[in-house]
This record gives sequence, C-alpha cells and structure tokens, in this order.
Amino acid sequence: RMPGKLVDLREEAAAVRRAARLPPRRERRWTDITGITLHQTATVLGERPRLKLGIHYVVTREGTIHYLNNHNLRVPQAQHMFNKHDVGIEMDGYYSGVGVDPKFFWKPKSRPNRKPMTPTAELIQSTRETIRFIVEDVERNGGKVEFIHAHRQTSKSRTSDPGQLLWQEVGMWAQKELGLSDGGIGYSVLTGNPIPEAWD
Repeated sequence: RMPGKLVDLREEAAAVRRAARLPPRRERRWTDITGITLHQTATVLGERPRLKLGIHYVVTREGTIHYLNNHNLRVPQAQHMFNKHDVGIEMDGYYSGVGVDPKFFWKPKSRPNRKPMTPTAELIQSTRETIRFIVEDVERNGGKVEFIHAHRQTSKSRTSDPGQLLWQEVGMWAQKELGLSDGGIGYSVLTGNPIPEAWD
C-alpha cells in the first residue's frame, strides 16, 4: 500500500526525459535491489516537484513524497554500487553532520549565514513510510531489501550526508523496526566513509 502523502510522478518524470530527448532510465532486475540510500538535499526544494532529479524519491519537509522513478530503474543517485543495488531517497533540507553543530555543517559560499536545520516530524514520518513501502514492493516483485545506507558510505565528499539527526530518526529506525543493516561496523565502499560512532 502506498503511503498516504505519496504523489506518483513517475509518468511525468519519464515524459520530461522524453521531451528533453534524454535516454530512458535503465531497468535492473528486482533481485538486484538490495538496499536503500538516504540523502539530504543540502538545499530546500520545497513542495514543487523536480522531475529531472536522478533519484527515486524526494520527501519534503511538509511530508509530501514525490515518487519520481520506479524501484527497478537504475538512477544516478549515489556512486556505482549504490546506484546498481539501492533505491534512493532525498530528504529535503540542509543538516549538519552532527546535531546542529555548525562545525560539521556544509554551506555554499553564497550562503555564509546559513544555519543547520532540524528535521520536521512530517519529513521523518513520511520517509519511514516510504522505506516500508519500498521494502514491501521489492519483496512483492521477487527481491529483498537488506540494507539501509547513508550516501557518505560511498563518497568521501558527502561526510554529512544525510547527517546524524536524519540517520538516527530514519536509518536507525529502519534497522530496529525492519531489520535492515547498514553494512556493519566500518562498512564503506569506493571512497566512502563508515557511519560514525556519533550517528549510532
């Protein structure tokens, strides 16, 4: 069952790609889907859908879930291994790597006074519902989601992605409630960094 705040934009997103003469997203086998990658947008997208994004979902701070690409489509939401095996979720907003500590907060040079956000209850609840929906849909189609990943685990430049507050409310929830794994202590791929002790 789809989450209540889900807006299905898959057809619109595919139409935008066709109009731009971009190649269609590549399909992958359902059995290849083994994980979910969590991201923060590091900006505020708001409620307006962004149909060109290379991601499966965007969850807004008001809790709206924009469903952009089917789970069995490979999109460039992270790096190679996570692109091949994971479904990607962007959580809207900009967050510090640790709490709301500015020392661990990335901000663009054009926004020197930007302060880290805290997640909304609506964002957290809708992201949890999205994860549960992904797990159930992949299982219905013959696959099995076993992992919940942070983007930082596959990219050295994404150390605060998605950040401690989002990871604790969503990533750790998925481990406790759904039995998913973050890969274990020290797990990372390519140039990524493991989940820090502070996040757990």
